[in-house]
Amino acid sequence: NAFLRHVNLIAGFGIAPDTAPLLTDLGGAEGGDFDDLLARQRVGDLLQDAFDEIGGFVAGQADLLVDGLGQTRELACWPPGADMNSFEWRVSLATVDRPGPFSAFPAIDRQIMLLGGDGLHLRSPGWEHRLEQRWQPFVFSGDDAVDGAMLGGTSKDFNLMQRRGLW
Repeated sequence: NAFLRHVNLIAGFGIAPDTAPLLTDLGGAEGGDFDDLLARQRVGDLLQDAFDEIGGFVAGQADLLVDGLGQTRELACWPPGADMNSFEWRVSLATVDRPGPFSAFPAIDRQIMLLGGDGLHLRSPGWEHRLEQRWQPFVFSGDDAVDGAMLGGTSKDFNLMQRRGLW
């Protein structure tokens, strides 16, 4: 049912399966029938609330993005304390406020999902994608040379990076 699809969406971003009970309000008792769009919006609202709560980017709490396009807030990584060259997976929230190239992460599979703002037009040799619809994950290789053009103002996004072959 739609509830399980959205729990799988959350799990697809590497969020621990034991957090699924926190989402039971999405479908009422036993994850009953409900409109898929409404469920997607509720999952998105949970992520937006998390962004607002812990991704508020107070000075000293956020790092500049490696590529210099904005700020990022690491939510979790494995193993704990791993740096950008040694993590197995990493979950973060980011605010992107200017166009430019994304950082390359060889051997890393990436997922990005717009949480708020106007979005980005992502371009790479062989593909392009408009990240303009909230709560819709987009998967791409960290090996790809990606350029991000602003679709308006600042964008907030949720990111998952996983070292290929480990997860």
